[in-house]
Amino acid sequence: MRITMLALGTRGDADPAMIQRARELGEKIRAEDGLGAAVTVIEAYISGR
Repeated sequence: MRITMLALGTRGDADPAMIQRARELGEKIRAEDGLGAAVTVIEAYISGR
């Protein structure tokens, strides 16, 4: 989904501040290693840590 579409929501107008916040949130999400974190948690659970 495009950032602009997320920012538009159901109102149909583009709020520049909302677009910028959505962009920043997208960058943070893309920078995360969600799969790696999940693997770490699963491995710790399996090994009893």
